[in-house]
Amino acid sequence: MFSARHPVAWAFFLLGFAAPLAAQSAPPTFAHDVAPILYEHCASCHRTGESAFPLLTYTDAKQRAAQIASSVRSRAMPPWLPEGAFGEFAGDPRLTDHEIRLIEDWVKTGAPEGASFKTPPLPRFTEGWQLGPPDMILEAQRAHTVPASGPDIFWNFIFSPPIT
Repeated sequence: MFSARHPVAWAFFLLGFAAPLAAQSAPPTFAHDVAPILYEHCASCHRTGESAFPLLTYTDAKQRAAQIASSVRSRAMPPWLPEGAFGEFAGDPRLTDHEIRLIEDWVKTGAPEGASFKTPPLPRFTEGWQLGPPDMILEAQRAHTVPASGPDIFWNFIFSPPIT
């Protein structure tokens, strides 16, 4: 039976409650919490050679931490046009509310890296065209320069393919 007069029993009692509370209050880290989210939902585009700046390393993510939090909070990222209330779609990259909160908390606590050995392995991707070679490749008539930094730019290009 537990008694406050037994200091050893009291210490074990406190440790039994304090340890889980301490584990819950630990801030999210890149290695344990954020990297798995980025690898699952963002890396297909946010990697070298693809359409967006890379977010595969802690350094990549740390330097854009505030931008990442803002983009996922507004649900601008990851981009997904179908409305969720009209069924489930294969390949839906949207983040859950919990994942968004983890990223926001990570940024609010200074974007800590955590133990780097806990970072999951980098995702592997198919080389070349993800859906196989295209039937046709269209080239723009003039170049459009995108600045190396700044907000995301969404731009529509109009092509007139020579199709009869």
